[in-house]
Amino acid sequence: VMDPAILGNILVGLLKNAVENTPDEGTIRILSERKDDRILLKVHDFGIGITEENQKSIFDGLFHTQETDLYTSRKPYDFNAGGKGLDLLKMKGYGQGFGFDLSVESRRCVYLPTDRDTCPGRISACPHCKRSEDCLSSGESTFFLSFPAGG
Repeated sequence: VMDPAILGNILVGLLKNAVENTPDEGTIRILSERKDDRILLKVHDFGIGITEENQKSIFDGLFHTQETDLYTSRKPYDFNAGGKGLDLLKMKGYGQGFGFDLSVESRRCVYLPTDRDTCPGRISACPHCKRSEDCLSSGESTFFLSFPAGG
């Protein structure tokens, strides 16, 4: 059975990551389901997304998905707050120690194809999106947390 404190820390970390990568006025969904003998939690944000290249290294630690000189408010839960890249590495380590899996699927925003392209941080300020739906269909990331169902 998964330790509730560990699960809580991981969910807070994944939610924080989603908030910091989703522009204001954006959408984040948290979903859960049981699949056979596993519980699957999904944190799905409609943010800027992660390039295919960066997805290969996202759990390696000290890894940034954006050019750090172009962002970093350093205020937790702000869009583009930045960080040292340790949270996902720590979560992956917990998974190895506590028997759960953590993975990601992402699609980079079509208007921000490279790490050097920046988002204004608010959907209504984006020159490419006339409506919120335009942003919601342009990029996204889903982090999957899968662990054994108890009982």
